[in-house]
Amino acid sequence: DALGHTVGDTLLKAVAGRLQSCVGETDTLARMGGDEFVILQSSATQPLEATSLATRIVEALSAPFVVQEHQMVVGASIGIALSPHDGTEPEQLLKNADIALSRAKSEGRGTCRFFEKGMDVRMQARPGWTKSACLLSGHAWPPLFRHPVGGGMQSSCPRGSVPGGHR
Repeated sequence: DALGHTVGDTLLKAVAGRLQSCVGETDTLARMGGDEFVILQSSATQPLEATSLATRIVEALSAPFVVQEHQMVVGASIGIALSPHDGTEPEQLLKNADIALSRAKSEGRGTCRFFEKGMDVRMQARPGWTKSACLLSGHAWPPLFRHPVGGGMQSSCPRGSVPGGHR
């Protein structure tokens, strides 16, 4: 925002490009609004593929961006929900990925978290927590990643592992 909407829009497009380079041919990348993106990933080798994708995303976004002669560092916090363990409906998976994202953000920048049962209870107990859901159609709903990106944040998710990954 400090550099204007044009720079912000250009940065978001560059972030989307790097994210697109991380996902597989059968994955779906969507911008949810603001600086949040969702990735739908289908793979028979979950949660390994989700862990691998999260690591690739953090690494890809850790390199500085240059937009209109401004160098910017972007970071990612990542929330992951897996189907069918964390839900079978799009709304539930998105909600659970959002809850995992909130946990990741609360634990520090560049953190990746899988949804865990009980996270939703802790989140609902927090003041100001509201439910958010979005219906997405036309896809199978295995792993769902949700992550915001923002200027000035450093990513630090360890190579080859996702903190909090329990599967």
